[in-house]
Amino acid sequence: MEMNKQMNTKKKGEINRYMRKVRHLLPTMHKAERRFITNLRQDIEELAQTRPSISYEALVTEFGDPHELVNNYISVSYTHLRAHETVL
Repeated sequence: MEMNKQMNTKKKGEINRYMRKVRHLLPTMHKAERRFITNLRQDIEELAQTRPSISYEALVTEFGDPHELVNNYISVSYTHLRAHETVL
């Protein structure tokens, strides 16, 4: 059975709330950002399958505050980009 079908409405709502905040904080939405969002959602849904319930606060505890998560993503992406430019 597909993961989304197994999840109850409350879990989906909490996950969607967290993901919405993360998406809105990303300054752009290119291929790398879409991949980041997809991977994050998969990780969150896998975690949700192991718990009877999940709250927004639990997602923040497990994955970090959306602001911090996006800042870290941007920082790592920028560092990677700068390293790549240096090689060129």
